[in-house]
Amino acid sequence: MKMINTAKQDNVYKNIIHIDFNHVDKTHQDVNIPRVAPIDTVSKATVHVNAKKHHDAQPFKTYDDIQAISNYFIQHYQFRNNLLFICGINFGIRISDLLKLHFSDLIDDNGVIKESFEILEQKTKSTRKKTKNRIVGINDAVRQALILYLTHNKCSLDDYLFPNESNNAGLYREPLTRKGAEYVIKSVTKTLNIKGRYNTHSLRKTFGRFYMIKHKDDPQAIYKLQIIFGHSSPAITKRYIGIEDEEI
Repeated sequence: MKMINTAKQDNVYKNIIHIDFNHVDKTHQDVNIPRVAPIDTVSKATVHVNAKKHHDAQPFKTYDDIQAISNYFIQHYQFRNNLLFICGINFGIRISDLLKLHFSDLIDDNGVIKESFEILEQKTKSTRKKTKNRIVGINDAVRQALILYLTHNKCSLDDYLFPNESNNAGLYREPLTRKGAEYVIKSVTKTLNIKGRYNTHSLRKTFGRFYMIKHKDDPQAIYKLQIIFGHSSPAITKRYIGIEDEEI
């Protein structure tokens, strides 16, 4: 079991919280993005069901809220929760895939943090025309949150990125459960009095919302995000992230 040597990393955590999308378009840069919106072939009934399924979760809409949540986790020495939150809003992958990540996905055998990693999303793969890995970039916000966690915890490359820290987890740590991740998000928003409906879906939705805001001048942005999320239409993507045309 190879331990991670934090001495090989820059051990200064600057507490810079940002959402960076420099790597996002690598995943689908070879995809032909339609210039005209395709006809929405999904029935209204199906759209209604999908929209209702995610209706209860909202994205985090301001950097102030994002910064407040990260600051809270750091100030209370909840470094795993901070890493979960920062990875969630920057990776834009489903919580089921996020919780399965190991340190080896982000750190190479030499103990150096990677620039990106590949993942085959389990739920979304069935909605894609071709089954292929998605490339997820590792930006400075994730890098700093990871270094902060490793500074306070001894881990091996084989360990889950978000371990279950309960006493029942056993000697060989199991990953944080979805229910546990749900508690992390709901409890911090309640403690900080951040109004709205938040759960684990909020992390991925926040990624999508800020992606659209950052790329507001790109007329193809919604189609790129649709492909990244594996949605069947841009209309579903807009509903999913809860964004209106006037906001972008």
